[in-house]
Amino acid sequence: YGALVCDRAGIPMEVFAEQLPVTMGVLPSYYRYFAETVPARRFDDPPASMFTYMAALDDAVKTFEENGAPDQLPRLFRDIARAGVEAGHGDQALTAVVPLILKGDIPA
Repeated sequence: YGALVCDRAGIPMEVFAEQLPVTMGVLPSYYRYFAETVPARRFDDPPASMFTYMAALDDAVKTFEENGAPDQLPRLFRDIARAGVEAGHGDQALTAVVPLILKGDIPA
């Protein structure tokens, strides 16, 4: 999806490819954060709140739409974050959606 929206926006694949190590580099820290927050259900005082993620994902969906790129994946993520916010977890960590998904409160 990232390659497609970059292509549609006229961003060279070389530029996109240069960003992949940075983008993929956040995954190990996310794994650790998930392990620290979800099992213990500690979602307060996150580095970035669900409100922040929802705003960023709104922007991502808008970018995909403006460039005529399929937006199913960022839209799914945005909709999950929005459901978490609507459930009253906007000030908490994004991982606070996991218990909601497990309970069936957010469609997976």
